[in-house]
Amino acid sequence: ITINTPIIGNLLTEIIHSPQIQNIMRLCIIFSME
Repeated sequence: ITINTPIIGNLLTEIIHSPQIQNIMRLCIIFSME
């Protein structure tokens, strides 16, 4: 199975830059700090 890394990288950057994921990450950081 060949993995096309640029496509995966683009998907990861889109996921990371999506507002919903950023909000979830902020909540996870807040909960982990408590």
